[in-house]
Amino acid sequence: MAADYVNISDYAYVLGDPIKFIDKDGRLVTDENGNVVFTPAAKPMRNLDTRVPGGLIQKGYVTGNDGTQIVAYRNVTSAAGYDTDCHGVTFANENVWIDNAQVEEVLKADGYTEVHDITYVKNDDVVVYRNASSNKVEHSTTVVGTAGGTIQVKGLGGVQTKTRETDVKDGWKKGAKQTYYRKNEAQKENEAGTLPKTIVTKQDNSKTEPLKGVDF
Repeated sequence: MAADYVNISDYAYVLGDPIKFIDKDGRLVTDENGNVVFTPAAKPMRNLDTRVPGGLIQKGYVTGNDGTQIVAYRNVTSAAGYDTDCHGVTFANENVWIDNAQVEEVLKADGYTEVHDITYVKNDDVVVYRNASSNKVEHSTTVVGTAGGTIQVKGLGGVQTKTRETDVKDGWKKGAKQTYYRKNEAQKENEAGTLPKTIVTKQDNSKTEPLKGVDF
């Protein structure tokens, strides 16, 4: 992955521009208004998934608290099903699509720690669902309620366009392993207001290419 981002050091905090970009709460890098920063790394690609026909997705990256560049995809058309996925909702303000394979990087880059005792789980903690056999990431949600000892989570799946709330046990496939994580304790920005938009640093829409390797 490093070959795609030779212009940015692995150790560059907020893309090397602390005046323009910030990361005051330990989440993915945002601008001063709380908008997620997305940097394109390829030309837009045709979406070959038939569930949402048409449209283009652009490969690029978002940046973690420690400077790690994390592969993500930005919808560049009106096909709303690819605006975000479950991990985009959980980690990126519903602004981009983040594949299963990048979740471990997000957790590490933004300093999440595992909550081993579920009796201490609280609102805004993250639930990562893993395959019980392989331990690979399959899904993620965010805790929105713990009243009465029942954990409620919010998220979406696949190409859904609206989030929903449900019991954590029903948040993903039965038999999946649930692991809980907590980020920096700083208060979320914009949590009561309109969701931030994606800030794009550069883009090149002059050519399209087939989309490959995206988790749907």
